[in-house]
Parts: sequence; structure tokens; C-alpha cells
Amino acid sequence: MTRPTVRDLGEFGLIERLRSALPAEVRSGPGLTLGIGDDAAVWQPPDPGAIVISTDAMVEGVHFRLDPGWSTWADTGHKALAVNLSDLAAMGARPRLAVVTVALRGDEAVEDVTSAYTALGDLAAAAGCLVAGGDIVAAPVVSWHVTVIGQAGPAGVLRRDGANPGDLIAVSGTLGASAAGFQ
Repeated sequence: MTRPTVRDLGEFGLIERLRSALPAEVRSGPGLTLGIGDDAAVWQPPDPGAIVISTDAMVEGVHFRLDPGWSTWADTGHKALAVNLSDLAAMGARPRLAVVTVALRGDEAVEDVTSAYTALGDLAAAAGCLVAGGDIVAAPVVSWHVTVIGQAGPAGVLRRDGANPGDLIAVSGTLGASAAGFQ
């Protein structure tokens, strides 16, 4: 028996399935008055502070492989958000909300794509980040495009050019692991 595909479910059926795969605490929260399901999200920042925005794209065959023994769908969903959260953390910003676009061929199993959104949603919940919407598009290869909006704290934004000799520099994860895992 074959598993239902993205094409079988259709755009609006898939949107509802993926929305439901996200934890409730990332589908609504402070300042988000309109989230997933409309043409755009509406968000009023709950706190003062500079708005910090990061966006990254990941393309199958360039940044990840969905072949057995490589990346799982859950891995790709997690990583799509994680790279953006890392950018905000580097600048001293607290993540507030994300918008997620995924490009799909149409022959993907719905449960695979749902597992990616579940992993993305679990990471969003752990980071205190709402998922406000995004888009689903057809494409010849799978790709993820995530934009995260955050807010700087009272100390302001940390910038690359603000480092001084003797400053402590911290990293998360293993440097080079992403590239090494793809080679």
C-alpha cells in the first residue's frame, strides 16, 4: 500500500496537516493576532527593542540529502530553523517568530513532510519562537526557506565588528560538522 503524497493531499490539506503538526504553543502567542492559514501573518512586537531578522535557504543536493543513510525529513526541518536561530543568538536577539517556506516535488509522503514540521515545531517551542506562516510551492527539488524575526535585549545587538581582543567567543555544535556530514 502506498503512502499518501503531497500531491494527493493538495495545498490546503497539506497546510492544515502541517499546522496541526506544530505544537500549539508555537501556533499562537504574544503579539501574533493572525497566523498560519491566511495570506500573511499579523504580529505586534510585545516588547521594545531592535527587530533582528535572519533568513536562510537549504536546497536538496546542495545542503542536505534525503537518501537513506543521510538526512531524515525530521533532520531537515530541524536544521532549517536551527541555522536561523543560531544567527539570532550570535547577535544577542531572542527569537519571536518564524515564517517557513518549503518547496516540494509533490511525490513526497505526507508523513515525511509532517515529520519535518514536527521537528521544526519542537525546536521552535524549545526556543520560544512562534511559527506564523509561510508558503508551500512546487519545485523540482526539495528546499527550505526560513525567515526568523527576533528582538534584541536591553544591551542591544551584538555585531561581528564589535568583538575585541580578549572577548570570549562561544560556539554551539561542532564546527564544520554540517559540511563534513554532507561530503
